[in-house]
Amino acid sequence: MRESRSTSELVALVVARLVGNNSLPTQVHGGEFVDERQVAELLEAMGALVGRFTSEASVPKELALATVAIATRFENVHYPQDQQERLEDIGAEVERLAEEIFTA
Repeated sequence: MRESRSTSELVALVVARLVGNNSLPTQVHGGEFVDERQVAELLEAMGALVGRFTSEASVPKELALATVAIATRFENVHYPQDQQERLEDIGAEVERLAEEIFTA
């Protein structure tokens, strides 16, 4: 990912990867396993957002809505055990980063 992405670009990427027609959770529930490149982009963007809102009174509403109850959106019992575990790990990491974004 480019180092110089603005906060609004990072928020847009996170929202795109977490909600919408081609989001990672939509792919999972549609029977398509996650694209690891998109997962890496998502986690990197979320990591880059940590600390960006420390001087702000609030975070963008779309970012907050995209991360609500996110871990459960990566669940799908129709995948083999190893893939289910990977999805759980992704959901937990997204949830952890969201908590860091909102509490930093």
